[in-house]
Amino acid sequence: CYQRAERPTPDELTTEEKLAIIDQLVENNVSMIAFSGGEPLMCEDFFKVARYAYERGLYVSIATNGTLLTKENVARLKEAGVGYLEISLDGASKETHESFRGINGCFEKTIRGIINSVEAGMFT
Repeated sequence: CYQRAERPTPDELTTEEKLAIIDQLVENNVSMIAFSGGEPLMCEDFFKVARYAYERGLYVSIATNGTLLTKENVARLKEAGVGYLEISLDGASKETHESFRGINGCFEKTIRGIINSVEAGMFT
């Protein structure tokens, strides 16, 4: 997503509500969950919720802009059971990507996030 997601909205689900939804998904025989929209890694409880989904037997994936995929966060994704990363790269050049995103400096962070993910053996 190319929109800025700097703060949670007042109507954002609580951690408990998110975990309850995962329980409902499992009860209804859903086999996978994909976290997307805004930037999932901006949610303080993302790793807890992703891990819970994995522990409940769901295949967990995430769509991210890649800018927060530090080596530490990639390791945390693996530990949480995330099996697939979709990283948005909106052009082959810095100019194209940053023009689309509207944020200067994000191209290098996204490329670094891709490299960190590949080096850690994450399926991207």
